[in-house]
Amino acid sequence: MSTFAGVRAATGLVRPGHNHGCKPVEVIPGVWTAHFHDTETRDTLKAISENITVVVNAATDKCATKAGSYGDGVDVVVVEGLLDDPEALKKLHAMPEGPEKEAAKAALPVFEQCECAGNARKDFERVNTAIDAAKSAGGSSMVYCYASISRSVAFLLAYMMKDQRITLENAIKQMRPKWDATWPNDSFVKQLLEYEKELGISKEAVSVPIDPAPEGAVEMKVTAKKSSNFYVRAATSFLKGMEAKPANEAKGLEALEAKAPVEALRISGLGEAVHAAVCAATEVEAQGLCTITRIQTAYITMNDSSRAVSCAQILIDVKRK
Repeated sequence: MSTFAGVRAATGLVRPGHNHGCKPVEVIPGVWTAHFHDTETRDTLKAISENITVVVNAATDKCATKAGSYGDGVDVVVVEGLLDDPEALKKLHAMPEGPEKEAAKAALPVFEQCECAGNARKDFERVNTAIDAAKSAGGSSMVYCYASISRSVAFLLAYMMKDQRITLENAIKQMRPKWDATWPNDSFVKQLLEYEKELGISKEAVSVPIDPAPEGAVEMKVTAKKSSNFYVRAATSFLKGMEAKPANEAKGLEALEAKAPVEALRISGLGEAVHAAVCAATEVEAQGLCTITRIQTAYITMNDSSRAVSCAQILIDVKRK
């Protein structure tokens, strides 16, 4: 079963910018995505792949493509009126985690319903059917919105979930190495989580063993007893190393030995600590200190007094740059 925290661990907490620079890519066989500017004309579309016979336009407010835009042999499926988040909310989500982001969140205005992200879920099956039809006829599909960060990504993930019978988290983990700008907004994540339940994937999911940490990796276990910022600083210290410091009797500080930076770090958290673990990993990656190499999520059984309870777990492996 996917969780919201697990999804954000897989996408990262920071929304990519519209100029992310990802090149057109075949996410899975027969299904492509790209920035709209790379697909505006028949020539640019066919330069990506001659085999594209279906285009899905998920952003009619920014992309004018409609039936006939690409000439004969290319059908256009239009998802009418689907909005992404308001610009102010996009800018907030593009900020790194920390006090400034929290302050910006508190200052957000109340958005009118007509300004908010729409219901992509109602069109999942229509888009899935169009993609399947193209593949059955030997063609391919191109799915885009304006920057293909959120709206089109929601449809791509929905298709992958149904086609491969995989969870949302696993679909993201499969897509993001090919298309780094994989970041459905919070509303679409919730709709995709509902779709996962509707498909019955969570009920059929098989428990997957946790892979061991990379050889020589240091494990940093995150708890809910301390703030996310505390663990960001701790992860930073692990990856940067620490200089030796003499004792300071006046301040009651003991001497500290120098510590070399670690090459690999596993950040793990249980239950309420999952969010702090995600914050720590994504922030040190945003600082350019490391690369997230693997994310694993699980539900483990723990004893709570006289009963057994399931608890979400996340393990994030990072490698120092």
